[in-house]
Amino acid sequence: MASKEPLCKYCSRATFTPQGLRIGGLLDFQQHWTFGWVQQSSCPFCALLKRVAGRAGLGGPWKEEDPLELVWLENQTGLRIMFNTIDSPWIAFGQPSNTGHSVPGQHILRPQIDAEINIRWIQGWLEQCRDKAHECCAFQPTRLAALPGLKVLRLIDVRSHRLQLLETIGCPPYVSLSYVWGLVPTPKLTKANRLALMQLGGIAALEGSLPRTIGDAILLVRHLGFQYLWVDSLCLLQDDPDDLQRGVNVMDQIYELAQLTIVAACGRDANSGLPGLRPGIREKQIQLVELQGAHLGIYYDLDSLMQQSHYQTRAWTLQEYLLSRRRLCFVDNKVFFHCRCSEYSERFFDSLEPQRPGNLSGPLHTALEKKDLEGYGALVYHYSRRAITNNSDALRAMAGLTRRFSESLGYPIFYGLPTGVFDAAILFRGEAPLGRRVGFPSYSWAGWIGPLEWAAYTSYDAPTLYSVATLRPWLDKRTWIVWYTRSPSGTYDPIWDPTIISSATVDFQSYGKRSLFSCPKLSFPTTETVPRQIPPEKIKLPIDYHLLQFWTVSCFFKIEATTMSLIGSNDRVCGTIRFDESEQISLLKPNALPREVILLSESQKSCPSAGYEDPNHPERWGFYNIMLLEWVGSDTVAERRGIGTLFKDSITEGFPPGPIWKEILLG
Repeated sequence: MASKEPLCKYCSRATFTPQGLRIGGLLDFQQHWTFGWVQQSSCPFCALLKRVAGRAGLGGPWKEEDPLELVWLENQTGLRIMFNTIDSPWIAFGQPSNTGHSVPGQHILRPQIDAEINIRWIQGWLEQCRDKAHECCAFQPTRLAALPGLKVLRLIDVRSHRLQLLETIGCPPYVSLSYVWGLVPTPKLTKANRLALMQLGGIAALEGSLPRTIGDAILLVRHLGFQYLWVDSLCLLQDDPDDLQRGVNVMDQIYELAQLTIVAACGRDANSGLPGLRPGIREKQIQLVELQGAHLGIYYDLDSLMQQSHYQTRAWTLQEYLLSRRRLCFVDNKVFFHCRCSEYSERFFDSLEPQRPGNLSGPLHTALEKKDLEGYGALVYHYSRRAITNNSDALRAMAGLTRRFSESLGYPIFYGLPTGVFDAAILFRGEAPLGRRVGFPSYSWAGWIGPLEWAAYTSYDAPTLYSVATLRPWLDKRTWIVWYTRSPSGTYDPIWDPTIISSATVDFQSYGKRSLFSCPKLSFPTTETVPRQIPPEKIKLPIDYHLLQFWTVSCFFKIEATTMSLIGSNDRVCGTIRFDESEQISLLKPNALPREVILLSESQKSCPSAGYEDPNHPERWGFYNIMLLEWVGSDTVAERRGIGTLFKDSITEGFPPGPIWKEILLG
């Protein structure tokens, strides 16, 4: 579409061709582009920049004189104009006619996106992935053994003359659906309707009540030439806890083994559908603006669009999206195909070359490939920022990912905490005040609602998880707690079991050899570390999860509400605390009683890099990591209420009855 408005005095100096921009055609005038100029200009190219700035989240705050920096990048994927921001959209060249084709080394936008999607294009993208023999995309099992623990695999036979539920002990090629349920009433597979749905036309009988997304997925799978579709609500018995748990345990593999996953990321619920599949749902989209004979348009890449979608805010979709080998994504009324080696979009002309070759992995894909501690920390960091409808699903929704990391690390992950580095894992904190999630222990991140981060053991200014090189000497020499888990029935076991964590792949063999707690200022013995027998009837709480049972030093300090400082009996600042819940802050009174904190490990408060250079330097370890406790129920069980640091020299400056060596039951 040719613009009727003239270019402004700055944009008119540019040569809008790949060659003209390749040789620095922007350098003469880009210093004149400012946010203020672009905002008020009627120039068609400035209008493009304004749209990109708004979509990239650059709407403010900014000053009118702030420069709007543009960069042309030339690499495998062609020429781009990009903002110097992460995940910003970019401006690409296009062709005015749909009869064109992609020029090697360039992304050529189509003039428009039609109201209905082109099934042949999608089939072509699938064929490109198969024909190029992408090893990471091609695995196809034939037996149910690929899904351990699953007794039968249920699939929807989408053929119009059958449209029924199938139970098989094989593993035929199938497509999976990843979507957001929302609050839409959804027919579910139950014990009562299972046999009816397995009859010929059993699923067809539900079509009037099926959410639009599921109905569209059935139609799309049929159009693409596949026979089977997997949908959670209709392929797992929703009223059979055992069947549901077996499915949840292999949910990661169900999506990974699918030939294709349909990602329904348009809208906020299961009635949002797959725009473009049926007539009259999606409007035609004009993509290009003509400038000096060139045709330019804005291209929004898949990652940035997904990040802005409601789909990406849901907990269950994280592992579904990450583990799918091939994804057909419906997002922002656009369609993308993404496999582990390339990406295609209906917005570009088809090319013999992948439209986005090379490294397609973001930070979470990289974490999944490495499956190390740092990767697990990144996984929890992103997962905790997602919402979950049923709080009981907090660990189940990423159970498959957790299992993979546990297998790679070589030790169990207990309530979301890697046991091989348990002293560091328990030091998670909220990026902002959290909410308590009932049904899970407070010592686990699963027991809290809200964005989490893993502070390094050395400093609470470090948002990342662990470095193996620094953790090993710290675990050996700066920790002392012998952790035990106590089951609801009252039995207890060491959380670090040398018989389990002894493989050559584990770098923490010495972690089980605990050093005794030692402090020259304390005169009482600290040798008792074995849990005492506590009858279950003394724990008068309805707890159905494991408690932690251990011995450590307990101290008492007052908390100053303004600075969150720990105040000793001599009114001296002895440390700091960070509350997990904002409600705890509001409960602080000027003359409040001292609060109990327990020592967890040694810490350094200064720059982490200093400790990395010499973790044994005594002056660098002048602090203890501490946990704020609150006793609940019969005062037999404590819960975590905050995390912080205490000056080592202040250990004896608290209030009675501390400091004492004390056994803790932590829930």
